[in-house]
Amino acid sequence: MAVTINNHYLDQFKGLRHKLAIEKLQNSFNNSYRLSVFRLFVSLHVQTWKYCIELNLLHLYGDITMIICKPDTLIKFPHDLSLVEQRVLNLAIHAFQKANDSTLDQYKLNIGLYAQLYGIDRSTAYKGLIDAITSLSSKTFYNLITNKHELFFDDMRYERVGQGGAVFFKFSEACLHEFQHSPKTEIDLNLTVKLQSKYALHLYELFLCSNKASVNSLTFSIQDFRDLIGLGMNEYKIWSNLKTRVVDESVGLINKHTDLHADYHLYRENRRTSDISFAIRKKTPRVKYALH
Repeated sequence: MAVTINNHYLDQFKGLRHKLAIEKLQNSFNNSYRLSVFRLFVSLHVQTWKYCIELNLLHLYGDITMIICKPDTLIKFPHDLSLVEQRVLNLAIHAFQKANDSTLDQYKLNIGLYAQLYGIDRSTAYKGLIDAITSLSSKTFYNLITNKHELFFDDMRYERVGQGGAVFFKFSEACLHEFQHSPKTEIDLNLTVKLQSKYALHLYELFLCSNKASVNSLTFSIQDFRDLIGLGMNEYKIWSNLKTRVVDESVGLINKHTDLHADYHLYRENRRTSDISFAIRKKTPRVKYALH
């Protein structure tokens, strides 16, 4: 039997099929367009990400975790490291621990990270770092096991890399031993950024180390204190200068810019200052209340 289809319904069917075909084409185009835009976004994002890795500017994509676990033996030993040398040492520890592999032949510290973290102009950072690298190559720490001074690094050098520069380094075997066996203190380098004094940074790390062990006070004879912070015989010979330029300034910076609060008390013997005692406490975290 022949089937007759009404022309009206046939036109509707053709129109519907044409409409579906157009919608399918539009969806295909939209998906293709979205895919192209997505691919372009990913490509640009990856290129920017690679560039930021090269210059160590990953702060553009969020906060950088700058926490290191520093061996206590590298904190407690007396030293005269400059502020830049201490910062380079800490960033080298960060790069080493971030690599999570103690068997590599060398490790890399990007200068861009140093400049950005401490808010220093790149040209200034290059000059300061190159000087610090030269001096750190021969700096030592006191090894309590061997009872002698050991080098921090077996190798440390600066090289130009891409748009910036990098420090390539390798810790000495003695220093690696400390990383493996010495108790460690956790230090957030972001909290040390505004410690613009080598004495303040040294004392802050020392305070953290003692506070971690629930030791809330540290007492030194004045001579031991001078030795601890690396003062030469002719530096700050007058106590009032030492108090103002080293103690007061360091304690002020620590109290203002870090998570610790310190006070100090002086002891006298025969009318002369004989000892100094620091009282240390952790600041109470500020609680932010939401307004409803």
